Amino acid sequence: MIQTSISDILAYDIEAEGCHLQIPTRIASDPVLLGRLLGAYREALDVFELQGSKNNALAVLNNMAGTVNENELQMVKLTLETLIELANKDLDSIWIFIMSNVYAPILLKEKKFDLIIGNPPWIAMRSVGSKSYQDSLKKQIFKYKLLDDEDIKLYTNMEMATLFFCRSADLYLNEDGIIAFLMPISVITGALHHYKFKNFENPQQELLEILSFEKIRDVFSLPACAIIAKKGGNMMYPVDIKYYSGKIGKNKRNDLKTISIETSKYSLPAVIRPDRYSYYYDRFKEGATLTPRNFWFVSFDINRELGSIDLDRPRVKTSQESIDASKEEWRGSTLSSNIEADYIYATVLGKDLIPFDHIKLRPLVSPLIPKSKGFTLLDVEELRTRGSSKIADWVETCQKYWEMIRTEIRRELSKDNR
Repeated sequence: MIQTSISDILAYDIEAEGCHLQIPTRIASDPVLLGRLLGAYREALDVFELQGSKNNALAVLNNMAGTVNENELQMVKLTLETLIELANKDLDSIWIFIMSNVYAPILLKEKKFDLIIGNPPWIAMRSVGSKSYQDSLKKQIFKYKLLDDEDIKLYTNMEMATLFFCRSADLYLNEDGIIAFLMPISVITGALHHYKFKNFENPQQELLEILSFEKIRDVFSLPACAIIAKKGGNMMYPVDIKYYSGKIGKNKRNDLKTISIETSKYSLPAVIRPDRYSYYYDRFKEGATLTPRNFWFVSFDINRELGSIDLDRPRVKTSQESIDASKEEWRGSTLSSNIEADYIYATVLGKDLIPFDHIKLRPLVSPLIPKSKGFTLLDVEELRTRGSSKIADWVETCQKYWEMIRTEIRRELSKDNR
């Protein structure tokens, strides 16, 4: 989102599928006016959908007359025309929903808070698909001094959660206010791309305590921690880090309940930037990103009666661990089939690595064939041409799941938008 000036009216601008949705700053900063406008947009799009008349849809905004001036009314009508254009391309399903969420922070920053508790998105920057959003995030990363210029190559590995932490404290927290965020524990490890975050220098904050839940694996899909800091003050290490370990169970109603929890306390030492790369730095390459994991990570489905396995076409099924770690919408997407052995590989995840070794190998299905240099990824048609019908069926089923579930997600967002 950027602030721009059109027709002498300051406005916020959201890029949507190459188009621009603009709302005057005065309206975006007034919760009553913003609510009325977004409601009018929903009503206008309903009129357009039912009647197919652009003029009748635009007429709905005449109800805003008297609360906005002529230039503001012209701008919000132009934005409605853009929404109608997106509707004609079947691309309008989520934009009012997104606008509602985008403008909420504008209202919030008008009032500072003494305490902020949150769970920011755990997303690696490389997972952000929009180039314009990537560029915007990159500017914010440098604004909050989370990377130096020479470390720009590390940007793709950074956690968006670190930027959320700094920006939330900057925009919404009073001086001496407390911020407590649930974060992936990777942000407090020795990773070079999170070195600057641990300085807590922009805005200036004092890290008070870290609560580590790394040893509790039954609640979070990834190792987690809570970072608690105070805006202002002097950042000094070491800092207390409290480790929680034990088991979390569920009662008959499927609610979480504590079975046994133990705590221990350690000190997090001062942050020291490494003065050189590891000996192994040039010997490692970034691994593949496989999502959703329950499409690809498998376990062997052994015939219990025969106690045997077909070595040429072993029967596999979606691994239970990948199901447990998947997002709710993908959890029901499981597969089971015999697969040609040539397409069954073994891999390790980051959490499987330990110094000079690994904990376990994980079997996975993948439509790859080895070449003299690397691998080639095959599509369904190429797999069938090679006579690999089982893996072709598997990939085709995955594609159907993907299209079906993504459509359901868009439909749900569209309902919320209405």
